Amino acid sequence: MHLTAWATLAVLGVYFWTGVMAGVARARYKVAAPGMDGPLPFQSAQRVQANTLEQLPLVLAPLFIG
Repeated sequence: MHLTAWATLAVLGVYFWTGVMAGVARARYKVAAPGMDGPLPFQSAQRVQANTLEQLPLVLAPLFIG
């Protein structure tokens, strides 16, 4: 059970970090909050954050079941 908790914290930590990096890219490239278009580095950071969010259920569900 302890490893499940640590793995969950690690996964959520990665998600938090990608969110922070997307926010930093948003500020660096001056992309307004609702907007999703911008320079390629911003779009890449935003896509990494979105892909991480999309994969969270696929990682956490088996982790909690197993």
